[in-house]
Amino acid sequence: MTIEEALTVLDNVLGQMTLNDVQELVFRHAWEDWTYEQIAEQFGYTTDYVRNVGSHLWSALSELLGVRIGKKNLQSAVRRWAQQHDRLPPPPTPKIATQNVHLDLSEAPDIDRFIGRSEALATLSRWIEVDRCRLVAVLGMGGMGKTALAAKLVHQIVAQFDVVIWRSLRNAPPVDELLASVIQFLPNGQTASAELALDRRGKIQQLIEQLRQHRCLIILDNAESVLPCHASLTEAEHGGYIELLNALSDFAHQSCMLLTSREKPDVIAWREGITLPVRSLQLEGLQPEDVKALFAAKATFVGTEADWHRLVQHYAGNVLALKMVAAAIEDLFNSNISDFLHILGTLIFDDIRDLLDRQFERLSPVEQEVMFWLAIHREVTSFTELRDDLLSPMSRQALPGVLRSLKHRFLIDTTPHGFTQQPVVMEYVTNRLIEQVSREIGQQAAAREAQEKAGNLLFQTHALYKATAKDYIRESQARLILAPLVERLLAALRSPQLLEEHCRSLLAELWFMPTSLPGYAAGNLINLLQHLGADLTGLDLSNLTVRQAQFQETDLHAVNLERATLIQTVFLESLGAVWSVAFSPNGALLAASDAAGCIHVWRVADCQKVMTCQGHHNWVCTIAFSPDSQQLASGSADHLVKLWDVATGHCVQTFHGHTEWVLAVAFSASGGLASSSVDRTIKLWNIETGDCWQTFEGHTNWVGAIAFNPDGRFLVSGSDDTTLKVWEVETSTCLHTLPGHRRPVRSVAFSPNGQEIASGSSDRTIRLWDVATGQCHRTLTEQPKPVRSLAYLPPPNTDTPANRLITGTEDGGLKLWDSQTGDCLRVLTGHTGHVRSIAVHPSGQLIASGSADQTVKLWHADTGDCIRTLRGYTNFVLSVACTSNYSSTLEYAPLIASGCSDRSVRLWNLHTGECLQTLKGHTNDVWGVVFLPPHAATGSRLLASCSTDQTIRLWDGATGTCLQILKGHSDWIHAIAPSPDGTTLVSASSDQTVRLWDVRTGNCIRTIKAHASHIWSVAFSPVGNLFASSSDDQTVKLWDAHTGECIQILNGHTRLVQAVAFSPDGNWLASASSDQTIALWEVHTGRCLRTLINEADHVRAIAFSPLQSPFVQHSDQLLLCSYAGNIVKVWNAHTGELLHQLAGHSSRIWSVAFSPDGLTLISGSEDGTIRLWNVELGKCLHTLRIPRPYEGMILTGVQGLTAAQKNTLKTLGAVD
Repeated sequence: MTIEEALTVLDNVLGQMTLNDVQELVFRHAWEDWTYEQIAEQFGYTTDYVRNVGSHLWSALSELLGVRIGKKNLQSAVRRWAQQHDRLPPPPTPKIATQNVHLDLSEAPDIDRFIGRSEALATLSRWIEVDRCRLVAVLGMGGMGKTALAAKLVHQIVAQFDVVIWRSLRNAPPVDELLASVIQFLPNGQTASAELALDRRGKIQQLIEQLRQHRCLIILDNAESVLPCHASLTEAEHGGYIELLNALSDFAHQSCMLLTSREKPDVIAWREGITLPVRSLQLEGLQPEDVKALFAAKATFVGTEADWHRLVQHYAGNVLALKMVAAAIEDLFNSNISDFLHILGTLIFDDIRDLLDRQFERLSPVEQEVMFWLAIHREVTSFTELRDDLLSPMSRQALPGVLRSLKHRFLIDTTPHGFTQQPVVMEYVTNRLIEQVSREIGQQAAAREAQEKAGNLLFQTHALYKATAKDYIRESQARLILAPLVERLLAALRSPQLLEEHCRSLLAELWFMPTSLPGYAAGNLINLLQHLGADLTGLDLSNLTVRQAQFQETDLHAVNLERATLIQTVFLESLGAVWSVAFSPNGALLAASDAAGCIHVWRVADCQKVMTCQGHHNWVCTIAFSPDSQQLASGSADHLVKLWDVATGHCVQTFHGHTEWVLAVAFSASGGLASSSVDRTIKLWNIETGDCWQTFEGHTNWVGAIAFNPDGRFLVSGSDDTTLKVWEVETSTCLHTLPGHRRPVRSVAFSPNGQEIASGSSDRTIRLWDVATGQCHRTLTEQPKPVRSLAYLPPPNTDTPANRLITGTEDGGLKLWDSQTGDCLRVLTGHTGHVRSIAVHPSGQLIASGSADQTVKLWHADTGDCIRTLRGYTNFVLSVACTSNYSSTLEYAPLIASGCSDRSVRLWNLHTGECLQTLKGHTNDVWGVVFLPPHAATGSRLLASCSTDQTIRLWDGATGTCLQILKGHSDWIHAIAPSPDGTTLVSASSDQTVRLWDVRTGNCIRTIKAHASHIWSVAFSPVGNLFASSSDDQTVKLWDAHTGECIQILNGHTRLVQAVAFSPDGNWLASASSDQTIALWEVHTGRCLRTLINEADHVRAIAFSPLQSPFVQHSDQLLLCSYAGNIVKVWNAHTGELLHQLAGHSSRIWSVAFSPDGLTLISGSEDGTIRLWNVELGKCLHTLRIPRPYEGMILTGVQGLTAAQKNTLKTLGAVD
């Protein structure tokens, strides 16, 4: 029983008596287990006073209920009384009983009481079921009951359809967003979404095809929000909706779209007819008999037949108007309709807005305050949320009575979860809010100060945009509040520049505005400036109170926050590409691990960062909480497993034993810890001692996924060898090997009852396996991209089977499945990179997803809405290249190209360090950049880049234009290399292939299945048609580029080989491996000439100095450059002598290159910098860096940040 349901029961208990505001406060919060001390502190009372109120309240309730009542037994006593007196709250509207209908009614309202409208229902049913109309509109003024009628109709005719989808347009979603969500829910939506059209017309065509294949009913509620007269969408967006309606009416299909709207769209007016497939129903008001039934549900009213007819005629039978009038008649006229009509006079009802004007003017200031907040929230809002929004203790204390009053006037609706407004009321209050705030911002300072002192300055008492709101609510607030407000202000101030200057002057004004309750003004002005696209560099916010400011999507270079107080502000996280996410079993914490080697932990309740755990020296690929939520295990590419104390963030144990990346960790129900690795093993660990007590062997490739069954007796593993294995933990026996997948298995999970295993694979399938037999009993529809992650949702209760499965794919999408039927229930979109990890909250209500796009998203499991996005920023330099300049406009300085984790390619002037251009287009990390020789391009030199987005891009380096996008690989592309003449490009991918590309045409010339595992590196010989590749399979292979034949296999490394490079004369090949060696090979014989031992760490990048280098010309020596950890090493390749160790980077170095003259060495690192080194002296000449988002932001004396938040901001450039 919710608190709102409990208060309804309490009304029945009290009869004619009512609680006062303080009693209701105590009852509400006692119901939610608050202490008297907490209630007193929150609402400004003394503890003794609250305790005294509670004591008298429990005594009074004890007498009424006939049982002794206290805080501890309050809930059970109220429930018992309700059961005994048959006063339990009515059950929720039963779900529509259909077996085969695909339903998405999450946005449809519950209809608990429906009166009249039988003729309208019959007409609509006939049009849709018999006449097979394609487009039907229910029209009428606001408050007439259009939405309720549509909902009732759906309940009556749902069985006639294959699919029923309800979408509310109240928050004016862009048409492309609406189309994508509808298409992806349709039965073939998962297939359609694989090739979801990029343009609007393509999406509409896809929708029409689906509507032809299936009998669908799509309801678009509140369509007036997206019609051309509405200001919340651009002209192009309005046109998109018109284009959609035109297509639905003109093209033949077997489905129907039902609109509700206050206005008739032109597309319907032009096409409707009594025999045509487009029709509209003008909804008339209720009849007197229906109005009597409506009033009777509230109280017993007195009036003659003539009174009833006059009342209905006066308000045109408008349902909402009559509900509000009923409340007024009951409260003010003792339920006597005649007395009310007597004072009504000759006023004529014209529009519900007139009634709302009169109603609103009668509200007290606190009631108006709450109405504005409900309009800002734009959805059902709990009592606690409303209370926390209110700044004044007096408003907080009055809140129970205010809500009761607004409810009685039918200005708000109540649900078991809180309070909201009908669309017509919300739109009215929103418009009123915008009008008043625009006047406040535009008026003179003295008038603002007077209003502020009186406590009625709206932009001070209300947040126009809530940074901490759910993502979809923030988007609505931006569209429906900020955008119209800016439009109104621009009409007055004429230009964005003047408006920006005015907002800055208002911020300065706040320093001198006396106030006892610093409010939302500063945050509102900051959000307005960001909406205008203003440059906030150097903005002075010192000493201000900043509430609800959104700082995730703007740079704050040199912004002054000295002694500022920050409340509910949202910043970027120092979050790299996310590898893993996990909820603690107690539901309190959310953790994520990233490519920066960190583990981030937030509170689930408010997404406040609790800590960042640092200690790994490479990517943290996997994390898992212990069953008691007290510890967190992590596995990393540094080959280590670590155990962290959740309370302190300290590492309490490090487990050594794996010889390669640790890809998965898992806890059993009893607290046992397992890990799996690229080394093809699974290990079980003693948590206390750190010893490995069992190793499972049997897989023949990476073991990337493991999971324990619910009781911990069995463990399932998934491998790049395309199989799953089920192991008995106690005996270390492999019970089943499950073949069937055609490519690596990326994720595995046991169902909550332990009877089923789900597996996701790079072969784009999800397979469901019977644990007892080891047989695959279902394969879910082929996915658009490889499946990287999956998780089961817990069943709603113990009697309900668990059949919901959530999966994440490399296209950034999540899908919710019914594993019993194989149906896709919902598609969640929003990520722009691979979804590598999914976690489900123990309640089953929240889903967390972590992506390579440097975000963690929280989703509502039932509705699919994105609730919160934790957005990160890192800018690893993953690749560097250098060449002579090719453009006279750049003064002939040599150029550096860098590929970064922010998805960009940058060009730098080697001499000045200036960033000349930023090339954008990739949608994921850029792992390789190369310049092509001059004669490979026509007019200017080409630059090529490759990415984990599985594409190669060819750029015109002079203009920054993307000339070609080369597609074909089905997994990450790690490296590219040009042929000596620049006509051919070779690429290496995790899909185990190398591809040869024609640079001129962009066509793939040849695909070679080159290795048995991931391919990390390729290099073209500077002479001839030879190229080399290296792989996880521990080999280096030499290939003939013309024929595609393997000429030679170089064996000798004992671990994966990450880099290869040819000497300038093509006689030698160097290969670098994670076995901590660099091997020098004689190319024509395949003989290993020398092995350089690199004891500190494995080598990621190598490069020979060019022939032009004086070190080659004068001393006849080749220089080889590599890295170990954060160090660049320079070797004499002939002698094996270590010449220099170049220290300076603070994190891993991913790439090295020489300048064309061989004098300068260039290194790119995860610390976000490029360093230029003098090769001869071994000294750093220059450090290149793009400013971080918060570079130079001053935090001295700032209040409202946790230590973890401060550390995050400093990582992103802030200074204290």
